[in-house]
Amino acid sequence: MKGPPLPKQKKKSRVGNAGMKSATSGMLLAGSVYGFCRKLAGQEQAGVLHLEDILLSHDVAATDATTVTVNGTQNYIRKFSAENTVVYHTMQKKTIPALKKLDFLKKYAGILVHDHETALYHFGTGHAECNIHLMRYLRKSTEDTRNKWSSEMISLL
Repeated sequence: MKGPPLPKQKKKSRVGNAGMKSATSGMLLAGSVYGFCRKLAGQEQAGVLHLEDILLSHDVAATDATTVTVNGTQNYIRKFSAENTVVYHTMQKKTIPALKKLDFLKKYAGILVHDHETALYHFGTGHAECNIHLMRYLRKSTEDTRNKWSSEMISLL
């Protein structure tokens, strides 16, 4: 998971937060914040890989994408989860080529639970539609047609 590049470091700039102090000047230097962020950015990849290894051991994993706007352009945050493990990836597109760039999807050999996103049918070994999405479809059917069966089906889920 690679985020946007960090801004270039400004020399001798100080952060004016009262609660953030360095041992030498009483103020936290912007360079210290920059270095701290750089260090964390380099270490996060090992954590993501560890979490993905945990997800790879599950027979079933859920995935969904949330739309976000970055500089006026539509992007996505893709989530993969199972039990108490969640991994997020930023993506510019939800296409098959974009999904193929995610190592987790290339390796995953279990059932993917999703919202019938057709590109995802190229990954995993099986698929299930998320009950929340099924319930939305059934509610819409009940509202539009007043079918009794669709509201009864919701109660089964």
